[in-house]
Amino acid sequence: MQGLVLSRGLRGTLRTRRITTLGYTRKWSSSDAIAGGGPLGIFDAIIVARSPVRTLGSLIPDAIQVIKQAANVDELKIKKVKEETIVGNSRGLDLANLAMEIAELKDQIASNKAETDLVSRDQEAWIKYLLFHHSRYELIRGRFLVSFGRKKDRVSIKEDRKLVEQGNLVAHWGDAVFDATLYPHKVTDTEIFRMLYGVLPKEMQRIKNHNTIYALNTHAGVLGSDSKEGSPRFTDLFNHFIQVFKESDFDESYTEGAEVTCACDNFIDSAETEVKRIRPSRRS
Repeated sequence: MQGLVLSRGLRGTLRTRRITTLGYTRKWSSSDAIAGGGPLGIFDAIIVARSPVRTLGSLIPDAIQVIKQAANVDELKIKKVKEETIVGNSRGLDLANLAMEIAELKDQIASNKAETDLVSRDQEAWIKYLLFHHSRYELIRGRFLVSFGRKKDRVSIKEDRKLVEQGNLVAHWGDAVFDATLYPHKVTDTEIFRMLYGVLPKEMQRIKNHNTIYALNTHAGVLGSDSKEGSPRFTDLFNHFIQVFKESDFDESYTEGAEVTCACDNFIDSAETEVKRIRPSRRS
């Protein structure tokens, strides 16, 4: 049988005896714990003892007896566990240490889970990005094949013409994530990037949310298009979104009702009403 007593109080019930504290031995009375204890002088007394089991009916009285014996016989020690003062025998202090280690492990698990969740969200966003761009690249390659067929006087069907139109749209649309990787080794004029996407290439490292990227790409696609033109309101809504987005320190949580959320949604919605088709200019 193993006996255990846990108690807390302003004045302990331990008799005056020799107690080891901080590596030295001194005369100690439990009333002295008031001065060295936690808030309001409270301390914890933890005594653990073992004894053979006689009968099930005698477990409780036997436990009381063996704990009293341990308190009188075992060397009691004082130990600080975080902000708490613990008085107990060796097994009692081991138990206190175990509780502290469990608490620390729980904190570490919670911290690791938060980091894992963050990495998982980043990976999910990256997978969506790759899948999205795989389908876009398919359209560009399809446009290449059909265009080559036209040069060779191959018969062009309705689906081919649609594929070319979609491929043209993709080829001349925005891609903030990829375009940012072109700086500074392939392209050096960062002002071009800022005009298209509202942010600098180096700031794209902080942007992960699909909604943000979609908004930036939408503005760049319209601004760089020969067949579409955005209204002044379209431009104003984008500039407002960029301003609020930067003032929020690039907050991409997009919580409901937040100013940055409303600004992003309003701009994206404006692409349906504030963008019109124009006659494309002849490319040189």
